[in-house]
Amino acid sequence: MKRLACPAAGLALLGLLLHPLMRELLSARMSLHLGLQLPALLAAGLLIAWPARHGLARALAPWNPQGLNSALLLLTLASLAMLPRVIDAVLAEPALEAAKLVALPLGGVLLAVHRVAAGTVMQAFLIGNVAWMLAVGGLLMLDAELRYCNAYLIDDQQHTGLLMLLAAGLLPLGLWPRRAAAPPCPAQA
Repeated sequence: MKRLACPAAGLALLGLLLHPLMRELLSARMSLHLGLQLPALLAAGLLIAWPARHGLARALAPWNPQGLNSALLLLTLASLAMLPRVIDAVLAEPALEAAKLVALPLGGVLLAVHRVAAGTVMQAFLIGNVAWMLAVGGLLMLDAELRYCNAYLIDDQQHTGLLMLLAAGLLPLGLWPRRAAAPPCPAQA
C-alpha cells in the first residue's frame, strides 16, 4: 500500500493540474505559470515514477551513463519552458500546451531516474545549472524595461523575476544531493 502512495499522489496532482479551471487559473499570471504550474508538473511525474525509479534507471542505463543524458534532457526542457517566446506560444496554441502538459511530467520521470543513475557530482551539476538559469532569468526579468511575454504585464514579470531569484537561492538547499538511503517518497524527505 505504501508503494502506491507516491504514484497516487502524483496522479492526483496531475489530475488537478490538468483540470481546465486550474490550468486557466495557473496561466493567468506569469508567476503562477512559471513558479507553480511548471514545477508542479515536474513533481507529479517524479511522484508517479518514484517507486519504479531503480528499475527505470537500470532499463535506461545503456542510454544514460551516470545520469548524463537525463541531466541534459532536463536542462533542455527547463530552458525551453522558461523562454518567453515558448511561454507565449503555449498560451496561444492548444497543441503546444498539450505538449507541455506531457513533456513536463515526463521530465519528472527523468528526474527520478537521474536521482538514481547520477553520482553526487552529476546531481550537483544539474542543480547548479538549474539554479544558475533561474538566477539569470530572474535578473533579466527584473532589469527589463519591456515585457518579454505578450501575455503578461511588466509588474507580473518583475514579481516572477523575484520569485526566480528566490528559487535559485533555495533550490540548492532543498535538493542538494544526498548519498544516504533515499526515503520511500520524495515528499517525506
